[in-house]
Amino acid sequence: MDETTRLYEHIVKSLREYESKMADKRAAREKTVPKRLELYLAKTGITKDALAKQLDVSRMQLFRWLQGINFPGEEMTEKMVKMGILDKIEE
Repeated sequence: MDETTRLYEHIVKSLREYESKMADKRAAREKTVPKRLELYLAKTGITKDALAKQLDVSRMQLFRWLQGINFPGEEMTEKMVKMGILDKIEE
């Protein structure tokens, strides 16, 4: 495992720990979505334009998620889970 992969795994593990400790799982997810999107972009090496196309959203919508201005809805969250961007929330 190279250094970049180790760093990626460490950050994702830290975000998962944060989410698991929070009582309000949705609020925790809202705080971590921007970082998880950034990590996905870095890991895959795809552009923001390409990710917006994969998610079938506008570049502006993706920008809002990356900035933490908006939060993806339930359907989009499920799509992100299937793509490996987010983890499934355990209720």
